[in-house]
Amino acid sequence: MKLKTKKIIGILLLSQLIFVSFAQAQNVYHNSRGHFSFTIPQGWEEIPQSVVNDASAGATQMARRTITYIAGFTTQAQYPYMYIQLDSSGRMSETKIQQIATPARQKKILGIAENGLKDLPIELGKLVYQKEMNAIYQTNIANNGGRRIVNLAVLMFYKFGFVTLSFNSLEENYEKDASEIDAIINSFKFDEGYRY
Repeated sequence: MKLKTKKIIGILLLSQLIFVSFAQAQNVYHNSRGHFSFTIPQGWEEIPQSVVNDASAGATQMARRTITYIAGFTTQAQYPYMYIQLDSSGRMSETKIQQIATPARQKKILGIAENGLKDLPIELGKLVYQKEMNAIYQTNIANNGGRRIVNLAVLMFYKFGFVTLSFNSLEENYEKDASEIDAIINSFKFDEGYRY
Protein backbone atom coordinates (compact mmCIF):
# COMPACT_ATOMS: atom_id res chain seq x y z
CA MET A 1 0.00 0.00 0.00
CA LYS A 2 1.31 3.43 -0.87
CA LEU A 3 2.16 5.89 1.89
CA LYS A 4 -0.44 8.39 0.58
CA THR A 5 -3.18 5.74 0.70
CA LYS A 6 -2.18 4.79 4.27
CA LYS A 7 -2.40 8.46 5.33
CA ILE A 8 -5.88 8.81 3.78
CA ILE A 9 -7.09 5.64 5.52
CA GLY A 10 -5.59 6.88 8.79
CA ILE A 11 -7.34 10.25 8.45
CA LEU A 12 -10.66 8.54 7.65
CA LEU A 13 -10.36 6.25 10.69
CA LEU A 14 -9.48 9.18 12.95
CA SER A 15 -12.43 11.24 11.70
CA GLN A 16 -14.75 8.27 12.24
CA LEU A 17 -13.52 7.91 15.83
CA ILE A 18 -14.10 11.62 16.45
CA PHE A 19 -17.64 11.35 15.02
CA VAL A 20 -18.43 8.27 17.15
CA SER A 21 -17.08 10.03 20.28
CA PHE A 22 -19.22 13.10 19.52
CA ALA A 23 -22.32 10.97 18.94
CA GLN A 24 -21.76 9.10 22.21
CA ALA A 25 -21.29 12.37 24.13
CA GLN A 26 -24.78 13.58 23.18
CA ASN A 27 -27.47 12.88 25.74
CA VAL A 28 -30.72 11.52 24.30
CA TYR A 29 -33.99 11.60 26.24
CA HIS A 30 -36.44 8.83 25.37
CA ASN A 31 -40.00 8.61 26.68
CA SER A 32 -41.36 5.08 26.42
CA ARG A 33 -44.93 6.12 27.26
CA GLY A 34 -45.07 8.70 24.46
CA HIS A 35 -42.73 6.77 22.15
CA PHE A 36 -40.54 9.78 21.34
CA SER A 37 -36.99 10.97 21.83
CA PHE A 38 -34.83 14.05 21.33
CA THR A 39 -31.27 15.18 21.96
CA ILE A 40 -30.67 17.24 25.09
CA PRO A 41 -28.25 20.11 24.40
CA GLN A 42 -25.06 20.30 26.39
CA GLY A 43 -25.64 22.18 29.64
CA TRP A 44 -29.31 21.19 29.89
CA GLU A 45 -30.48 18.72 32.53
CA GLU A 46 -33.70 16.99 33.46
CA ILE A 47 -35.84 18.77 36.05
CA PRO A 48 -36.62 16.59 39.11
CA GLN A 49 -40.09 15.02 38.95
CA SER A 50 -41.19 16.77 42.17
CA VAL A 51 -40.52 20.16 40.53
CA VAL A 52 -42.33 19.03 37.35
CA ASN A 53 -45.32 18.03 39.50
CA ASP A 54 -45.29 21.43 41.25
CA ALA A 55 -45.19 23.16 37.85
CA SER A 56 -48.19 21.06 36.73
CA ALA A 57 -50.12 22.11 39.84
CA GLY A 58 -49.26 25.78 39.31
CA ALA A 59 -50.21 25.68 35.62
CA THR A 60 -53.46 23.87 36.45
CA GLN A 61 -54.40 26.53 38.99
CA MET A 62 -53.58 29.39 36.62
CA ALA A 63 -55.31 27.86 33.57
CA ARG A 64 -58.26 26.53 35.58
CA ARG A 65 -57.98 23.24 33.72
CA THR A 66 -55.79 20.19 34.28
CA ILE A 67 -52.25 20.60 32.99
CA THR A 68 -49.96 17.58 33.44
CA TYR A 69 -46.30 17.82 32.54
CA ILE A 70 -44.54 14.48 32.17
CA ALA A 71 -40.99 15.85 32.16
CA GLY A 72 -38.98 19.05 32.04
CA PHE A 73 -35.49 20.25 31.17
CA THR A 74 -33.53 23.39 32.00
CA THR A 75 -30.11 24.96 31.97
CA GLN A 76 -28.15 26.00 35.05
CA ALA A 77 -29.77 29.43 34.76
CA GLN A 78 -33.49 29.93 35.45
CA TYR A 79 -34.15 30.38 31.72
CA PRO A 80 -34.50 28.81 29.21
CA TYR A 81 -36.49 25.78 30.28
CA MET A 82 -39.05 23.43 28.79
CA TYR A 83 -41.89 21.24 29.98
CA ILE A 84 -43.43 18.33 28.09
CA GLN A 85 -47.08 17.30 27.94
CA LEU A 86 -48.44 14.08 26.45
CA ASP A 87 -51.93 13.69 25.01
CA SER A 88 -52.57 10.10 23.98
CA SER A 89 -56.32 10.44 23.46
CA GLY A 90 -56.11 9.26 19.85
CA ARG A 91 -54.92 10.13 16.40
CA MET A 92 -56.21 13.46 15.10
CA SER A 93 -57.28 13.89 11.52
CA GLU A 94 -55.48 16.46 9.43
CA THR A 95 -58.70 18.49 9.36
CA LYS A 96 -58.81 18.53 13.18
CA ILE A 97 -55.14 19.55 13.34
CA GLN A 98 -55.83 22.44 10.94
CA GLN A 99 -58.78 23.51 13.14
CA ILE A 100 -56.44 23.68 16.13
CA ALA A 101 -54.08 25.91 14.15
CA THR A 102 -56.42 28.92 14.07
CA PRO A 103 -56.22 32.17 16.06
CA ALA A 104 -59.66 31.54 17.62
CA ARG A 105 -58.53 28.13 18.86
CA GLN A 106 -55.27 29.67 20.09
CA LYS A 107 -57.22 32.08 22.30
CA LYS A 108 -59.37 29.22 23.58
CA ILE A 109 -56.32 27.10 24.39
CA LEU A 110 -54.79 29.98 26.35
CA GLY A 111 -57.98 30.37 28.36
CA ILE A 112 -58.70 33.89 27.12
CA ALA A 113 -62.06 32.93 25.62
CA GLU A 114 -65.43 33.87 27.17
CA ASN A 115 -64.99 32.07 30.51
CA GLY A 116 -61.21 32.19 30.61
CA LEU A 117 -58.63 34.32 32.32
CA LYS A 118 -59.34 37.77 30.91
CA ASP A 119 -56.70 39.32 33.17
CA LEU A 120 -53.93 36.93 32.09
CA PRO A 121 -51.04 39.14 30.90
CA ILE A 122 -50.30 37.29 27.66
CA GLU A 123 -49.79 38.69 24.18
CA LEU A 124 -50.76 36.25 21.45
CA GLY A 125 -47.99 35.69 18.96
CA LYS A 126 -47.51 33.63 15.83
CA LEU A 127 -49.35 30.40 15.14
CA VAL A 128 -47.94 28.21 12.35
CA TYR A 129 -48.98 24.77 11.11
CA GLN A 130 -46.22 22.84 9.35
CA LYS A 131 -47.95 20.04 7.49
CA GLU A 132 -44.74 18.27 6.44
CA MET A 133 -43.69 17.94 10.10
CA ASN A 134 -47.21 17.34 11.47
CA ALA A 135 -46.56 20.11 13.97
CA ILE A 136 -48.08 23.35 15.20
CA TYR A 137 -45.81 26.14 16.46
CA GLN A 138 -47.33 28.78 18.72
CA THR A 139 -45.50 31.73 20.29
CA ASN A 140 -46.75 34.03 23.03
CA ILE A 141 -45.22 36.59 25.35
CA ALA A 142 -46.16 36.67 29.04
CA ASN A 143 -45.39 39.46 31.46
CA ASN A 144 -44.09 37.95 34.68
CA GLY A 145 -43.04 40.35 37.41
CA GLY A 146 -41.91 42.98 34.93
CA ARG A 147 -40.01 40.47 32.77
CA ARG A 148 -41.21 39.46 29.33
CA ILE A 149 -41.12 35.70 28.81
CA VAL A 150 -41.33 34.19 25.33
CA ASN A 151 -43.21 30.90 25.26
CA LEU A 152 -42.90 28.62 22.25
CA ALA A 153 -45.27 25.66 22.33
CA VAL A 154 -44.69 22.98 19.70
CA LEU A 155 -47.39 20.36 19.24
CA MET A 156 -45.96 17.25 17.57
CA PHE A 157 -48.67 14.89 16.31
CA TYR A 158 -48.27 11.12 16.29
CA LYS A 159 -50.29 7.97 15.83
CA PHE A 160 -52.03 8.21 19.23
CA GLY A 161 -52.31 11.96 19.86
CA PHE A 162 -49.66 14.64 20.32
CA VAL A 163 -46.75 15.78 22.46
CA THR A 164 -46.39 19.43 23.47
CA LEU A 165 -42.93 20.85 24.00
CA SER A 166 -43.34 24.13 25.89
CA PHE A 167 -40.21 26.31 25.89
CA ASN A 168 -39.78 29.49 27.95
CA SER A 169 -37.04 32.06 27.52
CA LEU A 170 -36.49 35.65 28.59
CA GLU A 171 -37.36 37.90 25.65
CA GLU A 172 -33.94 39.59 25.72
CA ASN A 173 -32.21 36.18 25.49
CA TYR A 174 -34.56 34.46 23.08
CA GLU A 175 -32.35 34.91 19.99
CA LYS A 176 -29.42 33.38 21.87
CA ASP A 177 -31.53 30.53 23.29
CA ALA A 178 -33.20 29.80 19.95
CA SER A 179 -30.31 27.66 18.65
CA GLU A 180 -30.61 25.22 21.57
CA ILE A 181 -34.41 25.22 21.37
CA ASP A 182 -34.18 24.53 17.62
CA ALA A 183 -31.71 21.71 18.28
CA ILE A 184 -34.23 19.99 20.56
CA ILE A 185 -37.08 20.46 18.08
CA ASN A 186 -35.02 19.32 15.09
CA SER A 187 -33.82 16.19 16.89
CA PHE A 188 -37.34 15.27 18.10
CA LYS A 189 -38.73 12.07 16.60
CA PHE A 190 -41.32 9.45 17.33
CA ASP A 191 -40.35 5.80 17.48
CA GLU A 192 -40.81 3.72 14.36
CA GLY A 193 -44.45 2.63 14.10
CA TYR A 194 -45.74 5.59 16.15
CA ARG A 195 -45.27 8.41 13.64
CA TYR A 196 -48.30 10.23 12.30
